[in-house]
Amino acid sequence: MESVDAITGTISSPQEKKYQDVKKGYTFFQEKDVLFAKITPCMQNGKHAIAENLIDSIGFGSTEFHVLRPGDVVLPELLWYFLRQPSLLKKATEHFTGAVGQQRLPEDYLKSLDLPLPPLNEQKRIAAILKEQMAAVDKARKAAEEELKTINALPAAILRKAFNGEL
Repeated sequence: MESVDAITGTISSPQEKKYQDVKKGYTFFQEKDVLFAKITPCMQNGKHAIAENLIDSIGFGSTEFHVLRPGDVVLPELLWYFLRQPSLLKKATEHFTGAVGQQRLPEDYLKSLDLPLPPLNEQKRIAAILKEQMAAVDKARKAAEEELKTINALPAAILRKAFNGEL
C-alpha cells in the first residue's frame, strides 16, 4: 500500500522482493490491472493505481487491494479515472463493512457499478483528454507547493533581516 502515491495514483516506489517472500500473504496482480484500495482511509485518499512496468509483467501487493482486470474491452486508464471520481469514492463509503478504523469496501460493490463503456477508440480519446487535464492539474499543484514553500520561508527571512538591522 505504501508504494502507491495517493496524489498521482501511481505505483511510485515499487519494491523488489523474492517470490518466496510474497507468495503468501500478498495479492497477485499483473500488468495493466487496476489496483483499488479497499480499506479506509486509503480508499478515500486515492490509493488506486494501474500496475505498469512490472518485472515479468507480474506483481504482488497488499491484501487490502481489490484487483480489477479490465480485459480487451475496457481501457485500464478509463477504469482508473472512473474509480477515482470523488463522488464515487464518497458513495462507496456508504457500503463499508467492518469495525470503525478497519472498514473495507466489499468486492460486490465494485461488481455492481455501472461503467459507461463507449467504443475503445472513444475510450482512448477520453483517456487522452483526462491525462492532459490531470497533467495541467499536477503542474498547478506543484507550482502552488513551491509558492507555499516560499511563503513559509518569508517570516524567517524577515526576522533575519530585522535582527541584522536590514529593515
